[in-house]
Amino acid sequence: MKDLLIIPDTNGRVEFEVRGRSEDTGLLLIQRLYVLLFTGPTEAFRDSGGGLSGFLEGANIPDVDSFNALLAVSVSGALNALEPEDRARVDSFTAKFDGESISCTLKLTDGTTVNGILNND
Repeated sequence: MKDLLIIPDTNGRVEFEVRGRSEDTGLLLIQRLYVLLFTGPTEAFRDSGGGLSGFLEGANIPDVDSFNALLAVSVSGALNALEPEDRARVDSFTAKFDGESISCTLKLTDGTTVNGILNND
């Protein structure tokens, strides 16, 4: 499997980059988790998990507490859908909606922490 870089290491323009087989960094793992969070359970290669993109596409976002409950379920589904070797590297993955954006925090077992903010602009 080849990895595709979709999140740059620094702020700026995002340009897709095919990296071939890359070492699994926190950045690559959070990208995989984003895909699993926002694709529906029957889309593309998946047959289980969350799927939050339907809410975001139609701007049909429920109140903050309800959306955080949906996020918790989707985060759990995304973690369960990771390959076993990837899942073994994850200490925790959380997502929280504040009414405007979703903050995600990925903590790896080696102590690495990757934070991301997803905006619905």
